[in-house]
This record gives sequence, C-alpha cells and structure tokens, in this order.
Amino acid sequence: MTFLNRAFGPGPITGGLNLLSAQAIGKAENWIVALKIAILGVFVVVGVFAIDPARLAVGQWSPVIQVAAGGMIIFLAYEGFELIANTADDIRDPKHNLPRAYFIAVGFVMVLYVLVSAVTVGALDVQSIVNAKDFALAEAAKPFLGQAGFTLIAIAAMLSTASAINATLYGSARLSYAIAKDGELPKQLERKVWGRPVEGLLGLAATIEGAFQLTERRPLRLPR
Repeated sequence: MTFLNRAFGPGPITGGLNLLSAQAIGKAENWIVALKIAILGVFVVVGVFAIDPARLAVGQWSPVIQVAAGGMIIFLAYEGFELIANTADDIRDPKHNLPRAYFIAVGFVMVLYVLVSAVTVGALDVQSIVNAKDFALAEAAKPFLGQAGFTLIAIAAMLSTASAINATLYGSARLSYAIAKDGELPKQLERKVWGRPVEGLLGLAATIEGAFQLTERRPLRLPR
C-alpha cells in the first residue's frame, strides 16, 4: 500500500500530466474545475433554501475591525492568480487574452466566494463553524444535503487540491524556465524536452510529493 501511495500520489500524477502537451493539461484542468464548480453550484443552489435569515442579520455582523482583519486573511485565498501570466507562451494573443482571463477569473471567484460564504454562515451557527474549522464547508452541507453533501464537499476539496497542484506545476515550471533564460537560474532549467521545461517541473513535483508523504504521518481525521 505504501508503494501505491507513492506511485499514485499528487506529485507523480500531476507531474506526469504536465509532461504532456499544454492542450492536455488545459483539458484536464477544465474537467477538474468543472466538476468542482458543479459540486459547489449544488451546494449554493440547494443551500439557499436552508439559510436562516436571522444568522445573516446586521446585528450578527462582527465589528468593522474584525471584518477588516478577516479581509486581510481572505486576500490569501486569491493567491495563485499570478500563475495565469505564466501561460503566455502557450496561448493565442496573450496581450488580449491574459487581461480577460484575469478579470473573468477573479470576478467569477469573488461571486462564488460570497455565495458559498453566505450559505455556510446561514446554515451553521458561528460556533459550529469554528468547531469544524478544518472542514466547515462540508459540515455546512450536512443540514440540507445530509452525509452525501458532506462527502460531495470532501470530493470538491480533493479536486481543488488536485487542480491547484496541477496549475502550480504548470505555471512554476514555465516561470523557472523564463528566469533561467534571463540568466538568474542555472542553465539546466532553460533546457526543454519534448518542447517543455522538464527540469523545473520534475524538481517541483518531487518537492510536492515529498511534502505529501510527510503529511501522511499525521493525517487529518474527520468525524464519521
């Protein structure tokens, strides 16, 4: 089982995927993200009818200072959009399409975050959210979707992790290649195999897999 975990961990799978063409990577990412958004869409559409309006009342809002502090934390959730720029070599008309990709992606995610947050806060009391901080979204799905909802959100979380690792490998491998071309990294990272920057990709994939294997020693335990 240990061998299988290592062979089919996030590093080997996403690393192998990134050895394929940019089109294959894009299609895989599209499918993963589409499934994830579909699950979150079910969560939002069904969850809207389970919202307790009293939990969203103005009187329940936190002080402005706490909201501002929360906003600074939310900023971290938007990390990763810079990877869009690293696709410039693989897309048509990047000068026109990159700005569109940024505005559409950030705008869509903002709306999705607000809707998901509203359903979560409206379906669970604050203390329950705090108690289930590692899996609050899955816990919020249980009142109106039952255990199936909890499982669906857990699947969405795994899909999110997979898509994030895939995008990070894709973008970072090309970033290291671009920096190496400018002479700021070893020339080995400037080489391409099958038209792709492989050295940086393999190094990053190995790092991710190593971190994954370390976390296996202390896995997150969810309630049954």
